[in-house]
Amino acid sequence: MVYFRCLFVTSFDSSVISLTFSFVTELYIYNFFFQVVIASKVIASKAWTLLPSALRPDRNSLFSVLLTSRANSTAKKYINEIKKFFVWCRSRQISVQIPFSAPVAALYLFNLDQQLRSPASMVLVHAALKWLHSFTPHDGPNPLDNACCRSMIECAKRTRSLPVSKKRPVDADVVKSIIDRFSAECASLKDLRIAALTSLGFAGFFRFNELANIQPNHIFFHE
Repeated sequence: MVYFRCLFVTSFDSSVISLTFSFVTELYIYNFFFQVVIASKVIASKAWTLLPSALRPDRNSLFSVLLTSRANSTAKKYINEIKKFFVWCRSRQISVQIPFSAPVAALYLFNLDQQLRSPASMVLVHAALKWLHSFTPHDGPNPLDNACCRSMIECAKRTRSLPVSKKRPVDADVVKSIIDRFSAECASLKDLRIAALTSLGFAGFFRFNELANIQPNHIFFHE
């Protein structure tokens, strides 16, 4: 961290220094929480403790690799949601042990659903907790794959998602109304061009890029 601070001070102006150092500090905090708090809980899980001490991986090396299983921006969001989950567990005197039981995971998702969280945020929490449980190589199923947990997500999607607004298809009547509007006797050359492109595109099933690339030598007039 000191090295980064010196490098930024000698290379950039004050505004860039503040922004960049803030980003590095924030990333350092998230990595610290991952490496220390989450990693200690994962290593303490039964799946890892059953290994002989000589075979247990170095915690920092292992979780440096696991952290790169997601993009930095995604991992940052996941870690933030995992922190909230740990706080919720402690506030309800639930032991923070990985893997968590499926009822605990379902109860947390239900609690979020009662707060009317958006479907996208519910999906994010579900993905974050599923990512957390993927760090323990136990033989049992991931508790976030439980049917009850999946039902919580589907419930949020069905009850709070915006309805799909279907667009009216472009039919012959729509094309005729466009041509009638832009091909009047007093129409300008620009208006006539719109009418011609509309009728040509509809009759020939052309995409816009195909219409836009039409050259004069592509057009022939037949008497």
